[in-house]
Amino acid sequence: MGSQATKEDKGHGQTVIRAVLDTNVFVSALVRPEGPPGRVILLLSADAPPFDLVLSRVLAEEIHAALKYPRVRKCIRSTDIDPNDWFNNYELLADFVEPASVSGVAPDPDDDKVLAAAAGGQADFVVTGDRGLLNIGAYRDIQIVRPAVVLDRVMKSAGP
Repeated sequence: MGSQATKEDKGHGQTVIRAVLDTNVFVSALVRPEGPPGRVILLLSADAPPFDLVLSRVLAEEIHAALKYPRVRKCIRSTDIDPNDWFNNYELLADFVEPASVSGVAPDPDDDKVLAAAAGGQADFVVTGDRGLLNIGAYRDIQIVRPAVVLDRVMKSAGP
């Protein structure tokens, strides 16, 4: 995909929710697919995903690199899955954006690239398990939340 960052209506009468998923969400989804990160990733496979995935090239490269780490590969339960091929499928669904300039916001300078993708992509959420990012709470108008919070919001918006 890849396009201009917008929150426009896709013809369904509602504003599109946009989210950046941190590297740890993708890694955790592969290691423990039944957990909240895995369930968030699974939402992207739905016929009508409840949010758009926002990525930058820099963040995608970081995710690919993390999925090659021996300690990550050792923890993946399914030997039928090539982690990078798996992530390639989600890249196809993503809206690739030009990251904004962000520096010195996150306690770990490497985490600024997550916020940069979110700001550049006009995301509503950064979804992460990273305590440093979670402790920020919000950046600009972007909420920084755990995967379980996204699942809770999706369930509430789906109704009874």
